[in-house]
Amino acid sequence: MLRPVIMIGCGGSGQKSVRYIRDAVRRQLEHGGWTGDFPRSWQFIGLDTLNVQEAPGEIPVMPSSDYLSLSAGFTQYRPLENALLAQHPVQSAGYKELIGWRPLGDQVTVPLNDGAGQLRGVGRAAGIVSLTNVVRPKLQEAFTECAAGGPELQAVSETLGVPVPPGTTQTPQPIVVVLGSMAGGTGAGVMLDVLDLVRRTHQSGAYPVAVIFTPDIFGDPPTDAMAANGLAMMSELMSAYWDNELSGSELIPAVVPVNNRGPHATFLIGRKNLDGIDLESSINVYRAVGEAMASWVTTSGVQEAVWNFINVNWTNDSRINMGGYPFGQIYQPGVVSSFGSATLSIGRDRFRDFAQKLLMREMLEHLYEGHLRSAKRELGQDAENLTEEGKLTALVDKQQENFLRDCHLDERGKETNQITNRFVSTDLTKEELAQVKKEFGLPFGPQQWTGQTWHHNLLGQANIAKKSSSGRAVAGYEKEAIEWGTEMFERLLRVTSIYVGQYGLKMTGNLVRIVQVEVSQVSGEVHEEANEDRSAANAKLEEAKSALKNVGGGEIGFEAAPVQAAFDHMAKAIVSEWRAIRRERVAEAMENLSVQILAPLGTHIDQALAQVHEYVSGTNGKDSLVETWPEHQKGIPQGFRPSPLEFFLEGIDTWQGLIEDLMSDAMELALRNDDTSVPFQPSNSVDATRFLLNVGDFAADKNTRVPPIVWATTFGAPHPQWSPGGTPQIVIAITYEEILERVNHWMNRPATKMSRTLNEGLRDYLSPINEGQPVPNHKERLNKFRQKLGQAKIQSRPLIELDNPLNSVIHVANPQPEVSPLVGGFPFAVGTPAHDLVVELMGDDDKVSKFTDRETETVLISSFIKYPVHPMTVSSFTRPLGQVLQRIGPNAALLQGGFWLWRRTKLLEDFAPLPDEVRFAIIRGFAVARMLGYITADPAEPVTIVSENKLLQFPYPLLTDVSTDNLLAALIEGFSLCYGDVATRQLASFEAYERLFKLGEGRGHQYTLAQEALAFLHTGQLPLNPVDPRRADKARAATKEERCANLIEYLDDNIRRFKRLAERPFTGQEHRDKFGKVHPEDALTVELVTDFLDAYEEVKTAIETGGGGGGVT
Repeated sequence: MLRPVIMIGCGGSGQKSVRYIRDAVRRQLEHGGWTGDFPRSWQFIGLDTLNVQEAPGEIPVMPSSDYLSLSAGFTQYRPLENALLAQHPVQSAGYKELIGWRPLGDQVTVPLNDGAGQLRGVGRAAGIVSLTNVVRPKLQEAFTECAAGGPELQAVSETLGVPVPPGTTQTPQPIVVVLGSMAGGTGAGVMLDVLDLVRRTHQSGAYPVAVIFTPDIFGDPPTDAMAANGLAMMSELMSAYWDNELSGSELIPAVVPVNNRGPHATFLIGRKNLDGIDLESSINVYRAVGEAMASWVTTSGVQEAVWNFINVNWTNDSRINMGGYPFGQIYQPGVVSSFGSATLSIGRDRFRDFAQKLLMREMLEHLYEGHLRSAKRELGQDAENLTEEGKLTALVDKQQENFLRDCHLDERGKETNQITNRFVSTDLTKEELAQVKKEFGLPFGPQQWTGQTWHHNLLGQANIAKKSSSGRAVAGYEKEAIEWGTEMFERLLRVTSIYVGQYGLKMTGNLVRIVQVEVSQVSGEVHEEANEDRSAANAKLEEAKSALKNVGGGEIGFEAAPVQAAFDHMAKAIVSEWRAIRRERVAEAMENLSVQILAPLGTHIDQALAQVHEYVSGTNGKDSLVETWPEHQKGIPQGFRPSPLEFFLEGIDTWQGLIEDLMSDAMELALRNDDTSVPFQPSNSVDATRFLLNVGDFAADKNTRVPPIVWATTFGAPHPQWSPGGTPQIVIAITYEEILERVNHWMNRPATKMSRTLNEGLRDYLSPINEGQPVPNHKERLNKFRQKLGQAKIQSRPLIELDNPLNSVIHVANPQPEVSPLVGGFPFAVGTPAHDLVVELMGDDDKVSKFTDRETETVLISSFIKYPVHPMTVSSFTRPLGQVLQRIGPNAALLQGGFWLWRRTKLLEDFAPLPDEVRFAIIRGFAVARMLGYITADPAEPVTIVSENKLLQFPYPLLTDVSTDNLLAALIEGFSLCYGDVATRQLASFEAYERLFKLGEGRGHQYTLAQEALAFLHTGQLPLNPVDPRRADKARAATKEERCANLIEYLDDNIRRFKRLAERPFTGQEHRDKFGKVHPEDALTVELVTDFLDAYEEVKTAIETGGGGGGVT
């Protein structure tokens, strides 16, 4: 079965790339036939300082619960720094890990809600505040979901054609990947901490993978900030990868046992591949990574190959390819690999995205300005002379009566009573009068009474009939109100949706408000009519009394005219009361309709309009959501065109015609819609489709239908329900997710040409037979397939540029990078022409699976560098860095106060890209070089060291302005600058540090004093001319013992200083200011003071023991 996956995107690039991966996984699930929710075992998480996800129009956002802001609600850095120091106060162990790099709060002016300003120090500070309390719970939840989602993952695997052995109960270990750019502030600032957090949170996170974008994806050359961030991050990554001390663990404590830090495996991703093919933009890079890494999730063969590479083989392969600096090679296993990919498809996935965004843009823009689009059609030439408000007013005036009538809410005048007639129509009144007379006259027969007696008896019976009639008035109303309320409510929502589809939200909102006022006013009129009914009832009773008053004293029968007149008047009085009761209830219903339905509906429309305004107009100076989406008949935007790594069998020049063809049925359907007074007249098939998307009521699948865009749901009922007094939940489906879902349902309508076309796979497309008939252009399709497959194979090389000459020098075991292929799986059976072409072009190596039984529209062709390489060979990293540093030159202010400002985010022992053993050797070498006068110590000039053949210079200026006392720490920090010269000087870039290493290199487990120092002790002669004669003179003496004493005195002076610094308490003021200076300056040395003490003691011991093997004689 497939494995669980956790992918975490850090910063803008990281979370965008994770969204591209997630979207590609979603598409593959849909193509595979998975209809359930997104699998629990596949977790995609985004981390950034921003409160919202960037570029929602470029790629769908992830669920809000999976996106975490690291700014912890802070908009300014100073309060965040206060929170950081509250978590790690000056007396805590964690505080030491902040010294030397922490930006000073008062001097950071970056608004955190806009990001970290490409300042890694700011990004990491935000991360430290949030990682333990915000991100760790999310990670724990992700690991829990991976395990708990096992049964669902089995079902997903089977749906995607991946076999699940019977009786499988154990869920495989997850692949955990952290993605981000080395160029930015947040992503580059927190990635390494997130990797450590993964390791330290759950045992299943023991082998995290880093996928890191190099600065060149953002353009060439990168900015100074991007190059500096890249250098700092790469340095810290290498330090972590080679670390065997488990340092830097106080800020992010472990809750599970761990024995190392940093990434287990690292992939660098650049803009160009090994053959120099340029992807041209960061979006194309994210897209390529999205397609490639989606196969890590959904394709069994690819997933297992990746798992074996990163978890089973990485350690061995990296040691096979050890090498790098021209010293200490044994401590330098290969660090980074890379992968690349290309996709071969019909092109329908991208066309689907194009059509989807086209319809979404049409919908959103018409929702916002539909009244303007409709003005010319309905107002004619008059529209040209009207302002926007004038057009809106004219349209509303023209359509308000239609809208009232279409909603069945028209009560204007005495003749139109669409509401009241439902309850108090003439026919209903006649029926009630007949029923009243029937019940009223039932007791009367041949009786003979006087007029007074008849009045008394009729009145008594009338009261009985009135009670019965009033009961019917109430009961009948209540029954009818339930039916009317539901029918009226659903019709109102449907008609509103149709008007929204025709005229947009703004005009429809105005119409709703007019109806609300109208209904509210009419309710008062109906109340008044109820009062008039009661007055009429009283008048009829008086008429009945008058009819019997002049009968005289004789007795008369029921059929007598006066009795019949009185009977008729009393019956009409009863019915007038019935009408009054009904009208009172109807008036109350109208009030409820106005308050409970129409007012909220108007408010919802206003809120929807505000949301749509943000989508189509943008906010805070940012582009709108729809800015980069296609418009009908206006070409294909760059973002929808195939990248250099995507190969379509159908050209994009066919898309416009295909759109018209696949949406042609919408014209007829739209014209068939006659639910309103003014039928919609679409201008084209896209316009018709847009209209129908608003109207709804089309199939979502075999069992459900898509509701109108304005709708309400009632639990347990298939349709909206409302009766007067209720408060329904009206919803206008205009969020990005809702519009997207609506469009997708339309495009996937069962048994339509559109769904058949969009779901066609490569197997069917390249089959010679379609629905029993030969495919006329089958040969042409196969030729195109051959051409595109050949191109895709070439383009799928890893996305990294390597310095091949340098690589062959330092990686002698593999002088040329070995590239291993990965193929997603072609859906062709043995014996088919397409199968034969794949074997011909891709080879028949059985070790690489190339075919699958599952139909697919897209096939991924990928590859990766088998043996990890040293980062100095990655020219897409070193070349741009060199360009920036060359431009800065010897300008210390630009280097220290600009380029390097707040880029480093770790203590020097966790920053310098040196294995621990190499770092110790360089420190010992510095001690030896200084005590012999072999190295200068004035940071104001280039630091120089003498070698056998020439004088060697260290990088200048150094990254931090220091005095002589802290030179060694600054030289360790400045080692990273050597990468700026690698592209031009190759290994010579490291000559000065190599000299230090050789002076301090140990033998076995004990440091042995360098031969030059031993020769000096024995002979009193320095083998080479010192560059600091003053220092050399202090070492000289007449005897060996005196010379040893002089050297030990130098070492003891430094050891005593180191001990004082180690014992000195922190003040809370340790920081790096806006000029790049460290305060106090000695804090730079304190970062490495333990290493310095140990190294200087080792040199001292070596002198005392005669070089490391015995006493001085």
